[in-house]
Amino acid sequence: MVVEAEVKEEQRRPLFGVNGVVRSKKVDRADIVRDAAIAEFERELIRSRVRSGLAAVRAKGKQLGRPKKILDTKRIEALRAKGVGWKRIAAQMGVGVGTIYRVALDGSKIRERVY
Repeated sequence: MVVEAEVKEEQRRPLFGVNGVVRSKKVDRADIVRDAAIAEFERELIRSRVRSGLAAVRAKGKQLGRPKKILDTKRIEALRAKGVGWKRIAAQMGVGVGTIYRVALDGSKIRERVY
């Protein structure tokens, strides 16, 4: 947001509003560097807290991430041999079509493409 300051008619200078604070364009570089250093410090604090929290969870033996889903490739193959479509197989097994493509033994549309 740019606002015009009424100083003198010939000396108009733009003011910039940041978080409700109006600053002149001629702000000391020291202010900008200080603000950047504080932001970097706060970010590093957040980062260290997250890392220590993850380390604590791992130390307790908790498995992190999305749970693995084991799919029966023989069942996929049998359904596919019966003529069942990829979307219906995926719906029956409770996973996405891409997952079915990836684990299918007889190949899929994705595997047939040459990149």
